[in-house]
Amino acid sequence: MQAAHEFYQRIADSVLAGGASAHDEELLGEHLAHCAACSQHFEAGKRAVDALRGFSFPPDEEGQAKVRNLLRRHARQIAAQRLQRRRMAWIWAIALVLTVAGSFADWQLAGLLARFFHLRPAELRNGLLSGWILPSIGIALFMPFVLLAPSNRRGRSI
Repeated sequence: MQAAHEFYQRIADSVLAGGASAHDEELLGEHLAHCAACSQHFEAGKRAVDALRGFSFPPDEEGQAKVRNLLRRHARQIAAQRLQRRRMAWIWAIALVLTVAGSFADWQLAGLLARFFHLRPAELRNGLLSGWILPSIGIALFMPFVLLAPSNRRGRSI
């Protein structure tokens, strides 16, 4: 029986809030005709709603303008963060491509490039490794941490 009271009291709350259908209002009316507990709940809610209707607050234009400005600033910060993360993702992708290209050049073309530049293959490999492959590997490995890092309060990533 308690579940039935809870059901009708939820309908009563919906009616008082103005969100109930005509069918729910009719169903509640039929129930209130013979249930004192639900009638008391409905009347108490009705008194509370009537008492609250007497309150009115003048609109605070200055406060509303502040809230709008804060929301706009926050939206701009979010857009800037998205743009920054998109740029970082592109940098990461380029670093990854450069790592693969440098590794391929070192693996396949080191002898040919060494002859072209009049270097020993070991010298060319060391140059490719220190000047191209290791920096791009470092960026490729570090960038996911930057992309996944939480932003601080000012909207900037680590």
